[in-house]
Amino acid sequence: MIIDSSLQEAAAKSQNPRFPCPDHILARLDVITLRYWSLDCRLHQGQLVIDRRLTSEIIRIFQVIEEHQFPIARMVPAADPRYQWNDTLLMAANVTSCHNFRLIVGRDKISNHGYGQAIDINPLFNPCIKWNGEVSPPGAAWERSRPGTLTPDSIVVRVFEELGWTWGGRWRDPVDYQHFEKVLSPASK
Repeated sequence: MIIDSSLQEAAAKSQNPRFPCPDHILARLDVITLRYWSLDCRLHQGQLVIDRRLTSEIIRIFQVIEEHQFPIARMVPAADPRYQWNDTLLMAANVTSCHNFRLIVGRDKISNHGYGQAIDINPLFNPCIKWNGEVSPPGAAWERSRPGTLTPDSIVVRVFEELGWTWGGRWRDPVDYQHFEKVLSPASK
């Protein structure tokens, strides 16, 4: 098995010095290790940092992903020294990740990733596309037949939605194919 990430818990949950995460959010995060088939058709191991109340669901979802050999390019926490919480670098490297304490792009609101309640899967294959045609990350393309691409009839989309997650691929503007979120009650944030 190929190890894509094996950070210690403290490193995987480390703070972004430019935009520190509040302690009450950090205290709710789990670092989970998961297996998945990658684009090289080999079994890999990576890590996700997620709100612990969603841990069992993510484990179940990734069991289905592994069983169906849906390819994940790589899975590494945003705190990894290669990416240092930089969402642009994570997306450009096609990294599947969850927790990243940051604002929603272009807004003054904490992203659901900041709470560990969202995941982006294979962003280069599943871009965010705005009404004006702007694609994020740059150079990404949504090609329905490419392995690792999420579609409305994908087993991955189906299992997330069966567990009550929202898929950004069903949004109107932007259409965010990479993004799934399950927002827990505001009082619990």
